[in-house]
Amino acid sequence: MNTWKSPRKNQHGVVYVEFLLVFPPLFILFLVILQWSLLSATNLGVKHAASTTVRSAIVVLPDDPVAYEGMPIGHIPVDGSCSDDFLGKFDKLLKKIGLQSGALPRDGKCPGGPRMAAIRFAAITRMVPFAPNAASLLPQGMASAVEALGTAGWIAGAAAYSYGATSVNFMRAPGADVPIPAVDGALYLEEGHPATVRVTYLAYCGIPIARYLMCDSSLSLSQDKNADIVRDIGNGDFTRAAAVSKRIKEGIPQMQLLRRGVGNHELLSALLLTGERFMVLSADATLPLNSAPYAYKEK
Repeated sequence: MNTWKSPRKNQHGVVYVEFLLVFPPLFILFLVILQWSLLSATNLGVKHAASTTVRSAIVVLPDDPVAYEGMPIGHIPVDGSCSDDFLGKFDKLLKKIGLQSGALPRDGKCPGGPRMAAIRFAAITRMVPFAPNAASLLPQGMASAVEALGTAGWIAGAAAYSYGATSVNFMRAPGADVPIPAVDGALYLEEGHPATVRVTYLAYCGIPIARYLMCDSSLSLSQDKNADIVRDIGNGDFTRAAAVSKRIKEGIPQMQLLRRGVGNHELLSALLLTGERFMVLSADATLPLNSAPYAYKEK
């Protein structure tokens, strides 16, 4: 009896081969959609932060100097100081809800003075929900210490990340890439003129595979050029060089504003030394700077 079968009729393993051919592209597409969704949500958060920040600015800038340690109206010193910066306010907020964060990193400075501290507080608190888990950025030993704090550790880590990753600039006009210049070490916003605020945020990309396709390395962002292109070309890979170069070129003005804006540059530098991948997002909001004069009662 002849039991020989034609190879064309032998279908054993075909399903597995088809699965291996179809699954990787679909899985990568799923990861890209997931990363895109997270970045889109973060971009909406940045737009909301800009709207909230400019609403805070038009109230804080013309407010009585008594509430801002005697800082003159509309006066924002570039290298300012104040008794209570964002992290100090956030520590108090955690204590009010019954959480102990421990020692949040503080540099003792308060860029922009007490008025800017109040304005930045509005921006940073809106970006805290979009911050990554600190354990994904810290060395193992430090990550374990943060995780041991539980909820307070997560909130404190998110606050510290947002403090370093969020920058606030007062721009000349909506959509312009030129911020208001400092005069004698301070910014001045005149009453009756529109106030344009730009919030710039360093969004963390943590989805495997998709992060390499959609986001840039911290080295590329810190050098304002695609540091990966040299490695890609050396390996004979020219597929993503043009697209990434265009993205880096378009992102340079935003990255410069992130560095030059009122923010914590030490924490920002620490984030860029982690070797992770990020995307710089920004949004503008404008409102007229018209507030009724008000004087606080003497204590």
